[in-house]
Amino acid sequence: MKKRVIAVFFIFLFFILINFVQASFGVSPGKYVVDFSPGLNQNFTFKFKFDRGAEVDVFASGELKDYVILNTNELIEGGIVEVEINLPQHIETPGINNIYIEAKQRPSSQGGITLAGHVIARIEVKVPYPGKYAEIKLIAPNANAGELVNFTVLIDNLGTDTILAQTTLKIFDYQNITKDDINAGVDVINPKSSVARIVSVSTEKYKPGTYKAIALVDFGGIEPIKDEKQFRLGELLVNITNHSREFVRNKINKMDIEVESLWNDPVYNLYAQVSLINYDISFVTPSISLYPWSKNTLTGFFDTTDIKENKFKANITLVYNEKSSSKIVNLSFDKTVNYTLYIVIGIILLILILLIVIVFLIIKLKKKRK
Repeated sequence: MKKRVIAVFFIFLFFILINFVQASFGVSPGKYVVDFSPGLNQNFTFKFKFDRGAEVDVFASGELKDYVILNTNELIEGGIVEVEINLPQHIETPGINNIYIEAKQRPSSQGGITLAGHVIARIEVKVPYPGKYAEIKLIAPNANAGELVNFTVLIDNLGTDTILAQTTLKIFDYQNITKDDINAGVDVINPKSSVARIVSVSTEKYKPGTYKAIALVDFGGIEPIKDEKQFRLGELLVNITNHSREFVRNKINKMDIEVESLWNDPVYNLYAQVSLINYDISFVTPSISLYPWSKNTLTGFFDTTDIKENKFKANITLVYNEKSSSKIVNLSFDKTVNYTLYIVIGIILLILILLIVIVFLIIKLKKKRK
């Protein structure tokens, strides 16, 4: 009764306090990206959102905070912040220079529990590198073996000079043996510009499995730049990755079967037919669907009353997409602890210890008498 009263009290207290908890804040958009040019003057707008009655301080931070003008330094419950940047003629550090617009909620003077919001928006200023400089990103999608795979090499010219970018795509199998070496062509890329080079590869002669793709771009720099990604080629196959192994005698047991799809498309109406070998016991699980390359669990139930052996086998057959695959697995009953035996052994050991103590005391008394 006492525990029930305490539980009711804490639930009542929770619902009282929850009315005082405030935790709704954010900003839109989260960031802007701008290319640097000497003396750049540009305006940006951010919309901040906070809880009712929230008092918010607004300020700029980051490497270029001294070149920022805000239309306001405080907000009530959020609002619009206009940001004007007036960049210098030269910025020493090439690459991404960040300007952060921070909105920080002041501590509440009222009672209750308040989660003080701190929201940060960002302006990325991309400062070009002197001379020739580029960065790349490789996108390597999964596919099914035999399909055409379209790789994408994103080349971003971050330097001050125009570059001539020669792209090469290499593909390796899991043993690091070269499967393809493709000259993907040349692109002329101006400063502050980017190119997406598409490289199509036929996988008719590829086996299902995991592969590695490496994109190399030579643009006249010190050495070619590269990016590498793994990708998978699938086959219409669902594997059994794990399953329940131990069960309890003389009752209805649950059996979980963990499965994984190796197919790059959805697998529909997947279910398992389970038959216990040498017994007239079988069951069928409800059907499920699997997303590409995903895992899930099939669950079924069976009665162990008629099973006498400690160890037994089951044949699990997965049925899906007009295909099936089977696996024979080893099962057993739980090794239950025989507490009675341990109690008997404990009593015997205790009696032996008492006997040893008694013998020791008798010998000691005889010595004293002598």
